[in-house]
Amino acid sequence: MSTTHYTIGTVAKRYGITTVTLRHYQKIGLLHPSFRGESGYRVYKEEDLSRLHFILNTKNAGFTLEEIKALFFMIDNGEPNKAVKNLIHEKLKSIQEKILHLQKLTILLEDLDNVCHKQMAARDCPIIKRLRVNPSAIS
Repeated sequence: MSTTHYTIGTVAKRYGITTVTLRHYQKIGLLHPSFRGESGYRVYKEEDLSRLHFILNTKNAGFTLEEIKALFFMIDNGEPNKAVKNLIHEKLKSIQEKILHLQKLTILLEDLDNVCHKQMAARDCPIIKRLRVNPSAIS
């Protein structure tokens, strides 16, 4: 049975990432090539690509590289799925907090946008005056 091998450049192109990214994933322990070819190039097998696909999917879902490492630790050490669910719940809570913060920022910016209706010097603009008076308005 023949196994397909992929060079770092082929993998990078296939997944729309850079070779620098692949090297970084190797450096931090997320992804290792199966071996190095005679020329010294990193060579990946299908199982490596499967792991990379997981990394990219979890990144797209908003997970940090450290959180992805934690997921791999859970997988590799046979952790119960409760640990995975806890991580998902933490991520969901964090995203919900960010959404709430962004909603507050939207209201603040809409309010600031509504206080300035005419041409004037920036130093006289009501937006600037409000931002100077109430620094906690943005938090």
